[in-house]
Amino acid sequence: MKSLITLLLAVAVTAQLGVAAAAQAAPESVPFPQTLGECRAVGLVGASLSDRYFTPKVVGSRTQLEAGLRATGKPVRFSASAGRSTFKPGTGTDRQHGGGLEVVKKMRARGVDCFLITFGTNDAAQAKGDRAELRRRIELVMAAAGPSSKVDWVAPQTAGRGTGGFSDRSMAAMRRELVEADRRHQNLDVNHWERVQKDSPAFWAPDQVHLWGGRGVYAEYVVRSLHINGSR
Repeated sequence: MKSLITLLLAVAVTAQLGVAAAAQAAPESVPFPQTLGECRAVGLVGASLSDRYFTPKVVGSRTQLEAGLRATGKPVRFSASAGRSTFKPGTGTDRQHGGGLEVVKKMRARGVDCFLITFGTNDAAQAKGDRAELRRRIELVMAAAGPSSKVDWVAPQTAGRGTGGFSDRSMAAMRRELVEADRRHQNLDVNHWERVQKDSPAFWAPDQVHLWGGRGVYAEYVVRSLHINGSR
């Protein structure tokens, strides 16, 4: 009888230890905005597709994006620079703000808790398919935004063929890493721009990286991301 009681006590203690260990191992759930209505302020951090005029044949969607974001009624911070990546500021309108990572940090410090990340094309081109490097960059941006922020990241796409830095094969590596990051971060939503139909005339600019006829479609898609809870 004594041995049976001892065994039962041992089982009970083991069970309690297991529950405690599981509770300790489980990641703490941090509240973050689920919808646009819960956002205090919105920040867009982008590169050339979100910038304005920068070559005679390449014009970004900045005008449409700024108008769409103002229409949300939320305080908005906007920073876009052609050529921007996680670390490089680029050469565009808001290059003085820094690289994407630096801008996210600054915006968070100024109260932004809902981020639209539209840079990534240049990161994919620079990494040339190195998924470990892309993963590192994504994790740095997510850490800068913080677990209490809603992050909508627009996955990059180009119409470029082949194996060059700006080919869509390079963009696909970034998209795969964003999908993996989506599984790790409950506050990250990935918006798959590559799934949008792009058959309108002159949708792409001649360089097959930027947009021409597709600028309005892109702006509407990006702003719409704020209204959707979850990846798409």
